[in-house]
Amino acid sequence: MKGISPVIAVVLLLMITISLVAFAYIFFMRLTGGAMNQTTSEQEVLRQQQGKRIAIDGVSGNAITLRNVGTYPVGVTEISVFVNGVITTLNCGAITTINPGTILTCTLATSCSAGGRVRVVSPGLTDEVIC
Repeated sequence: MKGISPVIAVVLLLMITISLVAFAYIFFMRLTGGAMNQTTSEQEVLRQQQGKRIAIDGVSGNAITLRNVGTYPVGVTEISVFVNGVITTLNCGAITTINPGTILTCTLATSCSAGGRVRVVSPGLTDEVIC
């Protein structure tokens, strides 16, 4: 009984090995490529959140002056304002976004009396002042 020649057997084994290695390479490259893309996009989201920083320049009665000290624009809806620990409404008129380096004066629904505290929470920073 005759079998296949040793040369053909070696060639077949090499072809099978090469195809398995190629399959494994493609599989793991797709797997790591997807993870890299997801990590990169999550890092960008975190970078943007940390770059959205609002600081309080001053408070007088129910008027509050805010400054964007970050590197990204901050929407007014992303800002929460607390007067003496109670959340209050922030009214900035028609302005919906505070660009980096911009100062904006808005109106609070609740007035801050002397000795009270006003806290502003933005995605990248929390700032608090005493009235």
